Amino acid sequence: MANSKKILAGLSLIWVLASPVARAETMVAIMNYQAVLFNSSAAEAATLTLRTDLAGAQSRLQDIQLGIETRESRLLTDGDILTAEEISAFEQELQGLTQEQAQITAQMQQAQQQSRASFIKQYQPLIRELMNAYVIEQGFSLVVDSQAVLWVNGTPDITDAMLAQFNSAYAQRKAGSAEQSAN
Repeated sequence: MANSKKILAGLSLIWVLASPVARAETMVAIMNYQAVLFNSSAAEAATLTLRTDLAGAQSRLQDIQLGIETRESRLLTDGDILTAEEISAFEQELQGLTQEQAQITAQMQQAQQQSRASFIKQYQPLIRELMNAYVIEQGFSLVVDSQAVLWVNGTPDITDAMLAQFNSAYAQRKAGSAEQSAN
């Protein structure tokens, strides 16, 4: 889906830039959509929230890693004096810790994916709204994602302007939410 959008965007840009008449009538801009979305204040706040939410799991992973290292070290250094039952117990503990580590890692990855999808769903409409207003104000008739463009000569890049507008709109929404919470 994303590749087909990039191909379509690239073909649109080629068509627009290939025709001298169309080029004279069409104002084209590029924008790095991913940069606007994920380099924003909103993304920083969402990342901080996610880190806070996953702190317990991250701490448990560190504990598990320490447990694995301790048991592996003990097996290496004391392997000659441990009984077969003790070695078997250590190996079972290692296997259990490794499985728990894999399970927690998978849960954290799923939480990260869900958080990313939720973030995109929440802020994509705002970015589109801001971009539409900006494009109309500036007189652009086509905006192409810069990730779909291999080379551009003199085409305006509106990424920084859109990021600034998105950060401003996010700050206003955050301030509005804080006021509503206080009342």
